[in-house]
Amino acid sequence: MALLLFTAVFSVIPARVFALAGTVYFTPSGGNVVNGNEFTVEVRGNVPSPGIWGGGATIKFTYDASKVQLIDRNDTGGVFQNNNRSNWDGTTAGTVRYEAVVWWGAPGVNNQKIISVKFKAIAPGNVTLNFAPETNVNNGPTTGTPSTFTVLPTTCPTGQIGTPPNCTTPPPPSPSPTPKPTPKPSTTPTPKPSTTPTTPAPEQSVEETPAPVVESDGGLKIEDVKIVANRQKNSVTWTINKADAVPKVTYGTTKGDLRSEATVTKQEDGSYETVFSSLKLGTLYYFTIKATTPDQLQGATYNGTLTTRGYPVQLTIQQNGVLAPGAKVKIGDRSFTANKNAIITTELGDGKYDAMISPIGSTDLLSVSFTVQKKPIPTNGSPELQSFILNASLADTAATQGGNLIPIIIGGASVLGIGAASMIGFILLRRRNQSQTSTTVDNDLLLANYGTAIEEYRTNTPTPNLDATAINTTPVETTPLVATPPPVTNDMPAPAQSSPAPDTAANFDASTLPLPPAQEQPQMVAPPPETPENSQITEQLSPELAAVESIEENPADTVTDNPDETSAVYDAATGELDIIHHHTQPTNQAPPAPAPPPPSLPQPPLGASQ
Repeated sequence: MALLLFTAVFSVIPARVFALAGTVYFTPSGGNVVNGNEFTVEVRGNVPSPGIWGGGATIKFTYDASKVQLIDRNDTGGVFQNNNRSNWDGTTAGTVRYEAVVWWGAPGVNNQKIISVKFKAIAPGNVTLNFAPETNVNNGPTTGTPSTFTVLPTTCPTGQIGTPPNCTTPPPPSPSPTPKPTPKPSTTPTPKPSTTPTTPAPEQSVEETPAPVVESDGGLKIEDVKIVANRQKNSVTWTINKADAVPKVTYGTTKGDLRSEATVTKQEDGSYETVFSSLKLGTLYYFTIKATTPDQLQGATYNGTLTTRGYPVQLTIQQNGVLAPGAKVKIGDRSFTANKNAIITTELGDGKYDAMISPIGSTDLLSVSFTVQKKPIPTNGSPELQSFILNASLADTAATQGGNLIPIIIGGASVLGIGAASMIGFILLRRRNQSQTSTTVDNDLLLANYGTAIEEYRTNTPTPNLDATAINTTPVETTPLVATPPPVTNDMPAPAQSSPAPDTAANFDASTLPLPPAQEQPQMVAPPPETPENSQITEQLSPELAAVESIEENPADTVTDNPDETSAVYDAATGELDIIHHHTQPTNQAPPAPAPPPPSLPQPPLGASQ
């Protein structure tokens, strides 16, 4: 039973119970490198510790070996330095692979360095560092974020001026005026207006962005912050109230992880400017401006956001097929509110997105996915508008959540089934034991309270006879009366001698029947105690009981003086009356003279009652 319960409980625990999910990324996340220069990239991670269990890291990423060359790699200062086992097996041109194994008590990685890799740019172009699928930290599923670097030529491209990476395109020279042609006579037909309507660029929805946060210490202030975000430039300008302050700008796609540092340029008017490069399209960026005085006694901070332009998209929000105006929609860190037509218009970069939709008046978050395609971006204007219908279906959400609960439901049902079977078996066994011992317990209680007398009484006491039919209530049979014929005279002729009359009811003489032999009366149980029913029967038999009482006083006197009378004998053992006909003669008397023949009487018709 214990083994079954153990198996059922652990059936709902995931197989990789100690695997911890996390992320790995490069720092810096990208940038520009002049051809021939060297740059260093660190691999960092954010994965919890598995506790007492083992772990480690497997880091593998690829790069374009035709653009950059691997110079050095190490784990000095990394989280898994001096672990149980580490190696760089599999590191070749175009691939970097590092493996560290910790047998017991692996540490967590809290945005800390794991390894460091040094490259040298050898050819202009874009180089992307991509994590391989086998990359993981502490044995868990680990999400890797790629990084892209641009190798710039040593001189600016043709048509641009400056020094890489600060190359700019000079403005075009002003064109010389073209002489107007002499108008000809009106022989040229007037052009017809275009019948193809032009679609104006949709007005973007208001995005709910966090308000900037400004901090000042010691009187130093960052002021006049201006943000420029268009298809040609993404920049921030500001001023500082003290000329000797030194500013620094960091930025990133998450508020708590600003890993990239931007270049700050001081303008001729004393203001400062940062121009961001290699930013993703349609993405919200967080940036921080920090300034300190040389003596470190004064400081100021400005935290703001910047959203780059991307591909225009129009999102129509529905809930179960019905428009949902006023619905809240969150895409990554960006938040929107659908207008009265349930439409959100904004710009996003290409790729797959998961929109978290919260209908108005509801706290539910329903996830709907859509994919933005990469479209050509014209020199002047916006790319093609992409439209999507985001239908938040509650039924799909319930089904998805129910699928994740199937292993837990099956495991829970197994535990409940085993527990119920055990309880039923225990109850049946307990009832069986109680039924087998109930008689013994009753007898033990009787003997303990009343001794052996109660047991003998229960064994020897006969069951009382309560059946009222046990008393013989047959009516007393009486001798039929025979009419005495008149005496024969000479005037009346003698009866003719004839053959005996047939046996009919008119010729029947009960006195000629022989008495039945005496039969031994069966032993009967003692008469029941007198009840109202027995009293009523006694009252009905009072004439016969009167004769019985006289017989009980003189039992020897059982013969009447009249030989033709009947007598009753009472049996005390059975409580019954025995009716007996007597035809005996007195002992000291001579037999009587025969009676004269009876006279003929009119015979009643056959079947008549006597």
